[in-house]
Formats: sequence, C-alpha cells, structure tokens
Amino acid sequence: MEQRFINLCKKYNLPYKYVGDGSFWVKNRNPDFINTNGEKKIVNINGIYWHLWKHQKENPSLTKKDVEIKEMIHYEQYGFKSIIIWEDEMDNDEIILKKLGITYK
Repeated sequence: MEQRFINLCKKYNLPYKYVGDGSFWVKNRNPDFINTNGEKKIVNINGIYWHLWKHQKENPSLTKKDVEIKEMIHYEQYGFKSIIIWEDEMDNDEIILKKLGITYK
C-alpha cells in the first residue's frame, strides 16, 4: 500500500516522503509519510486488519472514525495534521487527493 502511495506522489507531484522505515518519529509513533514542503502533515496508510479488525475483537463497536480520531489526537498534540488513508481507499485517486486537500482533475 505504501508503494501505491509513493507512485501516486510521483504521478501527481505530491510533497510527501516515505518515512515508515523509522527515519522520522513523532514521540513514540512512526508515520508512513511526512510532508516535504514545510507543512506539518503526516500520512498514514492503514490496513483494515491491523488497524481495525484486530482491535474489534476486544471492542466490537470500534469504527474507522474511532481509529482516525485516536491517531489524529496523538499527532495534533505535536502540531501535526494527520491524514489517514485506508487500505480500501487506495485504488481511488480521487478519494486520496480529496483527503490531502487537493482538487481532483
């Protein structure tokens, strides 16, 4: 999924760099991508199993929105805007670009 986002960044000349290799941390979390044009934005690509279904075993009412809010709160306390793209959204450039605040052409 991360490679798909890297390809999307190349295709649309998006200012994001892969840092999911541990090269950048926000407190105790390693985001997947960071904005490279000076904006304090991070992007996480969330797999449905690892970020939702696995946790629903303990909390069946957990939703994608709950997961997003928890992640956003963490990054916001350090001044970062968090953008979460879910695995099932990765094949839709329009959804991804909209989440990034970019008008789809």
